[in-house]
Amino acid sequence: MTSGRSTRLSDFKLVSEGGKLRLPPGTDCVQVTGASASGLAMGYAGSIQGFNECPTTTMLIWELDGTPIVIDQCTSIRECDFGLTDINNRGDVIGYRAGHGFKWTRSGGFAPTPGGFPSAINENGDAVGNLVSPESGLKPTVWMASGEVRTIQVPAGFTSGVAMDINDRGQVTGFFQ
Repeated sequence: MTSGRSTRLSDFKLVSEGGKLRLPPGTDCVQVTGASASGLAMGYAGSIQGFNECPTTTMLIWELDGTPIVIDQCTSIRECDFGLTDINNRGDVIGYRAGHGFKWTRSGGFAPTPGGFPSAINENGDAVGNLVSPESGLKPTVWMASGEVRTIQVPAGFTSGVAMDINDRGQVTGFFQ
């Protein structure tokens, strides 16, 4: 894959029509890790620099026309500690960076998911994942688009739980252990 040579948007096709994902300046390799139902993609870009693999230093999403939107960058692979876990049709993404969970939106940028790591996001912008507590294990959690944080109670007889997905009605799937 190579970055686009043209500067006119009209010269590019939608990815769904056989177009190409363009790379941000200074990158020459890419890892696409997920996509929304609407066709937005998320992943990483980097520079091979003589390696046989793609050491990623840029976290990004791609618009339907293949245009990259850089979410975060680090200066070297050794400094990079980030990951994307899900994207919705609006382009809201969740993941982690520097050991902390986050939600990223076009309008608000980064918002932390205090104490936990999100695993899925719905079309409303509500994210689910787990709060991590050394004393009480994993607590299934919902980070509402409104900013409210809701912990799902673990039933009697269980010590922890994991929230894995959330639908647009706010129903959460997961398990208790």
